[in-house]
Amino acid sequence: MEILENKIESIQSLTEAVALTVEASGISPNELADKLGVEVGHLNRILNKHDCQHFPPDLLVPLMTLCKNLLPVEWLAWQMGYRLYEKSLTPVLKAIKVAIEEEALQDDRPLKIFPQRNTRSD
Repeated sequence: MEILENKIESIQSLTEAVALTVEASGISPNELADKLGVEVGHLNRILNKHDCQHFPPDLLVPLMTLCKNLLPVEWLAWQMGYRLYEKSLTPVLKAIKVAIEEEALQDDRPLKIFPQRNTRSD
């Protein structure tokens, strides 16, 4: 998955992110289509970036669950200027924020921490 994360900036579309997710999973198109409840021909058309078929949004979570990969949603977040992190990290991130703010106050310098946005320049 780290290889895919390093490619996030070069991915051009959600279709490409979905296709990379499927490719990296090693699951055959036949097996994946069966588990998603679609015909394999339809799945192949959806994964073809030159076809006009789009991946059904309602199948994104099942796809990511089956493939054990969050690249499509990570790509969507990246397109909107955000990065994702696991919910379990929320308490840790809040504690870090408080510690940094407290240290800044001790040094008598104001500090505000905002959610990190990526630096895409499109």
